[in-house]
Amino acid sequence: MALFLGYVFIFSNLNRIQEQSILEICIFSISIELFSIVSIVLLNELFRWIHSFELMKFGNVVLQVICAYIVFVVLDKIVGQQTVFQDNRKWE
Repeated sequence: MALFLGYVFIFSNLNRIQEQSILEICIFSISIELFSIVSIVLLNELFRWIHSFELMKFGNVVLQVICAYIVFVVLDKIVGQQTVFQDNRKWE
């Protein structure tokens, strides 16, 4: 799920990415990929811990939505930092 959100986020910001160099795009893609993998591992551990307490399905859905929102916010911050970095380079 996190990996899918990462790719959706990349393609939704494609116009910003086209203004960057190949090296910046590779670094940006690798950072999102690593963040997505770490998110998947952490979410897997979280859900394993939740299932050990046998919570209701509604609780699991709510937690998945919260985790997906957290992933989206962090990806938004990464893109924001890339935009600030890109704007600073234009002024130099």
